[in-house]
Amino acid sequence: MAIREWAELCVSFESAGPLGLFVADTEDGHVVINGPPENGYELQEDGVASQLGLRRLDRVISLNGKSMTGTDASGVRDAVQNAERPLQILLARELVAESDTPDKAAVPEEVQDKESPDETTDLVTALDRILPHGEDVCAALSLVALVGGGGKTTLVFQLARSLAHRGQRVCVTTTTKMYLPQAESNTQQMPDSIIISQHYTEASARLSAHFVEAGVGVIFLAAKTIEEPGSRTKVKGIPNEWPEQLLREGVVDALIVEADGARHLPFKAPAEHEPVLPMGSRVVLAVAGVDALGMPLDEKHVCRSDVVALITEKEMGDTVDENCMSRVMADRSVWKVPKEARFIVVINKADDSEHEHRACQVLERIDTVKERVSGPDVALVCGRAGGVDARVKHVMSYIPYDDMSYSL
Repeated sequence: MAIREWAELCVSFESAGPLGLFVADTEDGHVVINGPPENGYELQEDGVASQLGLRRLDRVISLNGKSMTGTDASGVRDAVQNAERPLQILLARELVAESDTPDKAAVPEEVQDKESPDETTDLVTALDRILPHGEDVCAALSLVALVGGGGKTTLVFQLARSLAHRGQRVCVTTTTKMYLPQAESNTQQMPDSIIISQHYTEASARLSAHFVEAGVGVIFLAAKTIEEPGSRTKVKGIPNEWPEQLLREGVVDALIVEADGARHLPFKAPAEHEPVLPMGSRVVLAVAGVDALGMPLDEKHVCRSDVVALITEKEMGDTVDENCMSRVMADRSVWKVPKEARFIVVINKADDSEHEHRACQVLERIDTVKERVSGPDVALVCGRAGGVDARVKHVMSYIPYDDMSYSL
């Protein structure tokens, strides 16, 4: 069952008590079965009622609206019993797009005055909601490396600005090359100040001086500028050991690093020497634009198309589809993610309902790919909403939570 269909069911569910929605795995895919037991569906020690023909219990909507996966039937049953219906409905309301929202009268009265279902959120807020209890989201995002294609730079600055709004001193930089931020190009991608220096001591001192005066904000740091005829000014990145050193010395609270190039194409796989991850990366965030779906697999439309073909066993010129994109994006080894780092996948540019639907299909394929490869900790769908790019619209999380994992 698609995320939106599940959310609609949550919103329209009107019986008293916990929702107790069992999401089970059948031969045909995921289905949602309404609990509680008085409706004829009983959770048993071996999963769910055998007459339903289900192979195993896969997920159950549970406490605080989280969908939890557990191998222990009693643990899953306890999760159902502890579920709080209003919180689950609120979560569902956040996931349902405005055009697909059921009539307001169908939503229980006690939650009708809560947050509008069509509101999206920023990446930091979305991650804050799904991190284990007690883990600080700012600390978790203190050193983030963005790789892939399809809107990395936009995500870099959106992430940086969101952290700054939470009182963080944020440095945006690159370990490769990127365009020098210019207000006339994109006002959403402007830092508060720009520092160009090839010397660590000087760069560190200037960063410190700025934050002493400003307190918090977003600073762009690069080693030097590169002038190319007929093109905007580019910058060369800093050495990949600088970010961890700046954090360790307390010069900044967070570094957001563009660690890969894609020639402004929406989809790529990395070559052997890519990406250039900074030392000590806490999070590697791989990005792909959903607008790559339907394009031919060639260098005009896909960066490193030959590498994509090799990974996916496709032929050059074949169409990029959801299976192709999910296979490349969901594999930690493809992106050389360090064992100790979290791996987040973003399917970006889901700016309208059609692209949002296709991006969700990629997320569903990622869920399947994870059974064969070491996959992401979190996968998200992002797109333009309310005049702002890279707003989070859907989340699928596998981050452990009380010995289980959950997805929204």
